[in-house]
Amino acid sequence: MKPHNAHGSSNQHHATPKHALLRFFLYVSGLLLTLHVLLWLCVTPFWPPQKNIDTYSIDNPMSPIESTVLGGGVLREPGHHIALLGASSTRCAFPVGEIASLLPNYRIHNFTMNGANIEQCARGLALLTAAIPPEKRKDVVFVMGVCFLSFNQSDYGTWEISDPLKNVPLFFHKPAHFILRYFMVLRASWDALANFWYHRGSAESWEAKERKRFNELPLTDTDKCKFIKRKTPQLSPQEYYNGAFVVLQKMAQKASADGIRLVIVDLPMADWAQRNIPHDEFYENEFAKYHPQLKKLGIPVINMRFMNDEKAYFDWTHVRPAATKPFSTYLAETLRVQVLSQ
Repeated sequence: MKPHNAHGSSNQHHATPKHALLRFFLYVSGLLLTLHVLLWLCVTPFWPPQKNIDTYSIDNPMSPIESTVLGGGVLREPGHHIALLGASSTRCAFPVGEIASLLPNYRIHNFTMNGANIEQCARGLALLTAAIPPEKRKDVVFVMGVCFLSFNQSDYGTWEISDPLKNVPLFFHKPAHFILRYFMVLRASWDALANFWYHRGSAESWEAKERKRFNELPLTDTDKCKFIKRKTPQLSPQEYYNGAFVVLQKMAQKASADGIRLVIVDLPMADWAQRNIPHDEFYENEFAKYHPQLKKLGIPVINMRFMNDEKAYFDWTHVRPAATKPFSTYLAETLRVQVLSQ
């Protein structure tokens, strides 16, 4: 009979608690990775789920930043495209469906983001441009709406400070792009399920309720004073716009060099806001200095500031849903004459 090992020979075949925990961790990680890969393979061929991207449509499960990163691929598809960029004032003035009905030969996409300034619009343009092959760029027209708040060089906007996607150069590094895109698809897929569950029993969509509320929203003199006080920056115009127009200049130069068809729309505000916010007048005079350079780069500027009847607005710069038709019509006709026929 063999002498018994002091350490017990049978113990050599028993895992320690530490090893058992490690095996369990690896097993769970492998299972989750397998499930994620399967979901990725199932979802990616059908992503994005919309023919036309609209960042704020009730049917879009993606957030605006996800729409910009994941939805840019639609601009590679056959046909002609118009992509709207800017903040909420652009989205409110030019509904996707309305523009599409006026320009039926173009697929209209809304890539706007609430509160986006010129820096964030330039980042969005860079991301979307990277998704389009050079030979396809002639078929895509980017329409960017701006107003005086667009040239605020703060981090305010839908590009959340905590969001890693704010670091746009990261997306030009393919492995990082793939990994982040992968997790965004997973999150957007979950949001789609949650969105369906939340609205499944709603007789009236969230979008319809919002339209109704904004059409009925009264605007009193007290409301106007509050808007003026809140929207007038504390900084002087010179400090407020410091460096912002340089961003516009660089964005325009890069767009022209990359063969991007870009149109800038100088958006209106309600007349009472235009009269009472001094930064707006300074912005308009400063912006006018760049018009010749933009024209030389082949970037038209569409001036719509004359459309400032306060009855069309539910606040200082956002057009009421019931009043969008003249704005969409003017934009569509101007694009048809000055841009699309070229």
